[in-house]
Amino acid sequence: MFNAVKRVQEKGLTNIRCFEPQDTGLLWGVYKNGRLPQLAKGLKAEEFSGHIQFLIGSHNSHWIVEDSGVAVGAMFIRTDGWTIQPHVEFFKGVSPAAIYRSYMTFFSDLKGKDFQGQCEVRCLENVRGVFNRMVMRGVLEYVGEIKEGSPSGTLYIYCSNKKGVQL
Repeated sequence: MFNAVKRVQEKGLTNIRCFEPQDTGLLWGVYKNGRLPQLAKGLKAEEFSGHIQFLIGSHNSHWIVEDSGVAVGAMFIRTDGWTIQPHVEFFKGVSPAAIYRSYMTFFSDLKGKDFQGQCEVRCLENVRGVFNRMVMRGVLEYVGEIKEGSPSGTLYIYCSNKKGVQL
């Protein structure tokens, strides 16, 4: 566990930085290049900007994920003051290794900062593998599942700190 986290940190390939106003332009470029398939095609700049502003307004903090100096995703976090719930939209074409390093950096940094609350991650079956790797590396713990917890199927729940978690 420790060696994997240490290797990722020593390489310093991944950086998670605060979202800045000019990053809307960065995301617009990513969208125009077809690398944000989560959004409807054919949005005008004003519609796109409105969508980004909605995302920013509905989350407590906003981040850009960079790997090897290139933006690879956008992270949005909700919190109630105790539990944080991160959501990352990785851009189309980002390598599995960059996704792994991004998650490893985020969760290991969270553990290293002596985070007192809980970080809760919910995912579907199709992305569960990366979070299971985080469990093997000791940066997340598997909590349980909610059958039919989403219109798309079962939700799997992971936590960085299981204090007080009861299912």
